[in-house]
Amino acid sequence: MVGVGAALMLPSWCGSAISMTAAPRIAVVDNETPGARNTYMTFVAALERRFAAARVKPEVRFVPLGVNVDEQNRRALGEALRAIGPDIIIASNLGHAQMAGALNMGKPIIFYSPIDPVAGGLTDSLTRPNKGMTGFTLGTRIALKRREMLLRLAPRCRLMGLLSSTLQLGEGQMQPAAESLAVFPGIEQRNFTCDDLGQLAALVKSASARMVDAWDVEYTLVPYRYAEETVRQFNTLRRPVIYPRMKHVYLGGMAAYAPNIDEADEVWVSQVSALLAGVPIEEIPVVQATRYSFGLNLKACHRVGVEPPKSLIRIADVVLE
Repeated sequence: MVGVGAALMLPSWCGSAISMTAAPRIAVVDNETPGARNTYMTFVAALERRFAAARVKPEVRFVPLGVNVDEQNRRALGEALRAIGPDIIIASNLGHAQMAGALNMGKPIIFYSPIDPVAGGLTDSLTRPNKGMTGFTLGTRIALKRREMLLRLAPRCRLMGLLSSTLQLGEGQMQPAAESLAVFPGIEQRNFTCDDLGQLAALVKSASARMVDAWDVEYTLVPYRYAEETVRQFNTLRRPVIYPRMKHVYLGGMAAYAPNIDEADEVWVSQVSALLAGVPIEEIPVVQATRYSFGLNLKACHRVGVEPPKSLIRIADVVLE
């Protein structure tokens, strides 16, 4: 799931009650990948448990869509949603939420956003969201915590590389970037963008990449979709790297600090329940992730000359020898 910083015109919200006399329809918009399908099935199972005793049960449809915010995907999304006629739209990432909102269908949208949805332009408030959207976000704090963990593993780091995506470099991300610089004074943070495997391969071979002391790999499309290749490429740099998913540690990455993604399913089910109970969407706050896992691969640490502090090993949820 990838955040998109490009600004789109979003509709002013005018909510309406959802009727429960007929089965409400929920459209889940996500990437067409096995992982996305698994996430969809997990959500459906959680929703079925919540509504097991209900007289009227929601009908859920999966809408596969590409990750780019472009005219082709906007058109495909519009056609799919008009065919389904959903009462609620669940958008798996910030870009999908932006496109769904721009359709101005007057239906509540529940999003997943790996970045702050206020910075990304989905809403102006987390506690009382507007623009007809609410949802689940990792926010900005997880990035700061991940960088803190990286610096504890690489205390001599003076130049930190941040692997992100061109899709996340909108104006809304300037504040989180400024906050990161303030939290880690004296550490130069240089952003490198990568949207596909070809760009990743070119990056790790570049002279500028080899000047970096340690890397923070952010939660974007390349490490999400190409986890194994991402780890393999960064291992060639022989630098400390922290990743956004625990999967990367099992694939040979040095460390990871990751949210519990299953938490999003729980949040979505609760938010759907609230909407179907008649709660206006602007009264359903955006929920931020609260559960995280920290993992270490000691073999990978030693390969790049990192000796993790015992204090970090003790608090790690996963330690691979």
